[in-house]
Amino acid sequence: MNPRNSLRMTRRSSVITAATPTAGLSVGITPAKSGRKKMVMIRNFMLGAVASLALGLISLGLGSGTASAEVVFNERIEAVRAQENSCEPGMNAISLSGVFHHVWYTTPEGTLKMNIQGHLTGTDTDGTKYIFNTQQHMEHFAWPMMAPYTDTVRLNLISKGSTVNTLVVLTFNVPAGGASIPTTSATACVG
Repeated sequence: MNPRNSLRMTRRSSVITAATPTAGLSVGITPAKSGRKKMVMIRNFMLGAVASLALGLISLGLGSGTASAEVVFNERIEAVRAQENSCEPGMNAISLSGVFHHVWYTTPEGTLKMNIQGHLTGTDTDGTKYIFNTQQHMEHFAWPMMAPYTDTVRLNLISKGSTVNTLVVLTFNVPAGGASIPTTSATACVG
């Protein structure tokens, strides 16, 4: 069979069928709609596209009456620190070094929010390697006054040896003029 003749078009009622005699496959194609139906279809498509765009912008907060937060500090700071493993009392402190990433921003209401994430590595005096990850989220409601504020700190010390891993979570809820001591704290020792 000649390749040019392998595809033939036939018309049955309102469906055009393309048939390939060798494969025995056929694909139905509906002919173009009348002019009025085509305009209604285009109008409905455009209405759906505009509605989708509007919903997308609203979900992003565009067009709302509130302003977005303003970033006032965004820095990566190298750090060196000594950290004790609270799950292994009597151990020497672990020498760690790494980077803390600070992102501070103000809300339209005037609250200062501080997000700090740290990733440090180091070894203890026995040569055991550690990874230290920290996350901190603070909210200062009367900035530049320090209090009142809330603070959540999550410290995760991971041993690459047989030493026990530590997870410490501290929560502070400090009223104006109040003491800066944890409202709640939890320590988990795994390993």
